[in-house]
Amino acid sequence: MQEFITEVDIMNKIRHPNILDFVGGVVIPGKLAIVTELITTGNLKHVLDSEYLNSFLKLKMTMD
Repeated sequence: MQEFITEVDIMNKIRHPNILDFVGGVVIPGKLAIVTELITTGNLKHVLDSEYLNSFLKLKMTMD
C-alpha cells in the first residue's frame, strides 16, 4: 500500500506535455487503481507504431 501512495504522490506532482495528467487514485478493498486523462488517439503503443509521429519526435519524447 505504501508503494501505491508513493506512486500517487509522485504522479500528482508531475506536469509535462508528454505525460498523461493524473486525475486520482482509487482504493477499493483488494484493488488499487490510478486514474489518468483519456487519450483519444489510442494507447502509446498505437501512437508509436503508427506514422503519426516521425522518428525525430519519437526520439525527442524518449529523451524528455
